Amino acid sequence: MPLIQCGMRSSASLIVLALGACTFDTSVLSSAGDAGEPSSLPDAAELVVDAMESPACESLGTQSQPFTILSQINSYPAGRYYFFLSENLFEGEVGIDEDGDAWLMTLNYLHADGTNPDLTVYSDRAPLLSGEPLGSNEAATQFWGHVSNALFAGLGADEMRFFARTSFHDRVMHFRSSHANTLAYFASGKGSALGLGDDFTAYSDHTSELPANQNNGFSNQGNAAQTNFPFYKVGDNHWGIRGRGFRWEVDDFSSREQPSTEHRSWVRSSAICGDGIREGQEACDDGNLIAGDGCGCCVKEGL
Repeated sequence: MPLIQCGMRSSASLIVLALGACTFDTSVLSSAGDAGEPSSLPDAAELVVDAMESPACESLGTQSQPFTILSQINSYPAGRYYFFLSENLFEGEVGIDEDGDAWLMTLNYLHADGTNPDLTVYSDRAPLLSGEPLGSNEAATQFWGHVSNALFAGLGADEMRFFARTSFHDRVMHFRSSHANTLAYFASGKGSALGLGDDFTAYSDHTSELPANQNNGFSNQGNAAQTNFPFYKVGDNHWGIRGRGFRWEVDDFSSREQPSTEHRSWVRSSAICGDGIREGQEACDDGNLIAGDGCGCCVKEGL
């Protein structure tokens, strides 16, 4: 029997919680368009529940059973998976860092020198990863863009990771941070990322001056919060993705559109599904990952 389970009731959709297991039937979803494009969700009347047919948690991340809580990726390898977050079904890229932690990519701009293309803001999906080298031009592709404030907020992240490099010099920016004001700024577009430089951990390949020497940052930039100079040292080092409409900068200043640049960022939730502690977006956590016991795979808060 076709089935779709585990979700929330809202003006947009009705999703039924059944014994804590989550299964989405692709036969009731509209067919996907171009590669990487998300499928739409069915009307509530099309949902059919059959808890006895729920698969185990090991199959999470598929189109038929997407991740519904960000922390569910924490035990998975790098790859492309399906997510149902912030009421959107989409494919996303999961990367693993040198500490073994899993992250969902939320910003990806691989910019070619001498170009100044528009940025893309996604309200219902995240950018994908092509693996192309620095100097490639990915403008206006599914690999180009960043998530909106609203979608960022709906992901339930408590930590971010930043990576950037440029053809202008050899320094690499690569660090992680749980700075509360920066997370709140990216989720709302209001406020600023001031203080990020005092609350970060550098990776082994990090050689840039930022964010340690940060002394400023633009504020109240809305959906450009992640791109329009959120942190920089005045006149010396900047994180800018088409900043002020024409500047592409990685730990440098006034390089304008000339260098090739690569900016990426990811998010994660430190909550651990199955550890018996209710945290993050979890509505329950019974200490295991057994499906069909009322809380298998954990359940998103609000379900």
